[in-house]
Parts: sequence; C-alpha cells; structure tokens
Amino acid sequence: MLVTVSEQCDQKIMALRDEEKQEIVDLKKENQRLYKRIDDLRQEQVSLQTQVRTQYKGFTFLSMKTLILYKELDTISLVSNVINSERSSLRK
Repeated sequence: MLVTVSEQCDQKIMALRDEEKQEIVDLKKENQRLYKRIDDLRQEQVSLQTQVRTQYKGFTFLSMKTLILYKELDTISLVSNVINSERSSLRK
C-alpha cells in the first residue's frame, strides 16, 4: 500500500512537471510573439516619425513660399499705388 501511494505521488509529481514544462514552453512562445510585436511597433513608429518630418518640411517650404508670395503681392500693390498716384498727379 505504501508503495502504491508513493507511486501515485510520483506520477502526480511527474504530471505536474510535464504541465509546468508545457506552460514554460507556451510562455516562451508568448514572450517571443510579444517581443516581435514590440519590434514591429518600433519600426512603425520610426516610419511614422519619418513621414511626419517629411510632411513638416513640406509644410515649412509651402509656408515660406506663401510668405514670399504675400511679400510680392505687397510690392505689386505698392508699385500699383505709386503708378496710380503718378497718373493722378500728371492729369492735374
């Protein structure tokens, strides 16, 4: 009887060890999957940062072009006012 109880305990211990081994294998796989997901997210972050920088540079370029155009429009307006003023003084 004592031998049977001892054998049953040994079998239970072996079964628990097998379960633990499988759980460790599953946890390692999950760990690898999560590390890959983190790596993928980091790569996506780098890609998005690059896109943001590119868009920002384009926006800055367009903003500068817009300022230049406004300055040119102001200059044209000033020249037009001078010409109109000169015309008015010549007519008098």
